[in-house]
Amino acid sequence: MSEPLDERTREELTAYLDGEMDEPAAAALEKRLRSDPQLQRELESLKRAWDLLDFLPQPEPSPEFTARTLNRLEIVRSPQPATVTMPPLGSLPGATPPRGSLWRWVLTAGVAGVAGYFLMGLALPPTPRPPTPAELEERLAADLRLLDRLHLYRYAESVEFLRALDHPDLFGDSP
Repeated sequence: MSEPLDERTREELTAYLDGEMDEPAAAALEKRLRSDPQLQRELESLKRAWDLLDFLPQPEPSPEFTARTLNRLEIVRSPQPATVTMPPLGSLPGATPPRGSLWRWVLTAGVAGVAGYFLMGLALPPTPRPPTPAELEERLAADLRLLDRLHLYRYAESVEFLRALDHPDLFGDSP
């Protein structure tokens, strides 16, 4: 059994059937067709499929199709911009041509960027660093009562619920 044709070869065959190939490429394909029976079979298969397309009904556009399309083109088409001619800067009374204005813009943008970078550093709060393992152990050791009763706190809905339980009117004044 022969292996299937690759996508590029199928595209070449389709272009050949469409008449989209230039003469040298078409001649090279015809030479390959004479020596490759699998390629010939594939071309015949594509021709049969091509011929079947002629038997399909051709859709007719509606009478308003052309008018709608042209109306949409009118909407999309933009008016031509007016041409404005300006005298050269040196010809205006009291005006001198700009010297180094591009460098001034570049320098100004650079200074503004650097200043903005440093000002943002002052305006934003510093990012806190994560605690080290030693600091975490120190925090846990500071409140051993919490760790001893952790199994009881797991059943509480939230910290606000626990604080509400601590209210003196709920269970009386006794500790």
